[in-house]
Amino acid sequence: MISANKNILGWSAVFSLAVATWPPAVNAACAAEREKIYRLFIDYREQINTASRLEDLIPYFSDNFNGYFSNKLESARSESAKSRYLAQYWDNLNTARDIVIVFDYSLKCINDNARLTLVSVLSSNGVNEGQEVELWTVTINYLAENQQWKIDSFEYKKLGPDQKYLATGIKNNFLKIR
Repeated sequence: MISANKNILGWSAVFSLAVATWPPAVNAACAAEREKIYRLFIDYREQINTASRLEDLIPYFSDNFNGYFSNKLESARSESAKSRYLAQYWDNLNTARDIVIVFDYSLKCINDNARLTLVSVLSSNGVNEGQEVELWTVTINYLAENQQWKIDSFEYKKLGPDQKYLATGIKNNFLKIR
């Protein structure tokens, strides 16, 4: 009986050690990808400014994302429905066009999923210098496909008024490259 308890305690210690060391290893790999994945977003965001065809933006998105719209296009019952789905697809490929200023970003990843979260200002006409603007968190969900990170979806959430960033903290100002 004492031998069994020692065995259980030994395995318990090994399991605890494995659990304790697992998250930092995942986060370390994620931290190494942080700049790379953010650079992928910047490349995509800059491509939006010149893209005039679906083919210009499709490579940035996951097979899951592209497959959803491909299925909708194939199942369209009429040319007007197909045109409507095509317009929706184009709009979704251009989703990040509304992200004009990035103040901060973070990255979390687990296995082949990454969540790049931006603190951003979205497109707004008539914003004057020095004016307070609404801040949003925009999360871009990435999937690793064939050793490349691809956009799978976007999530938008408005930040509360207590979140403040100064213009000196801007990481990217996409208004300047429009």
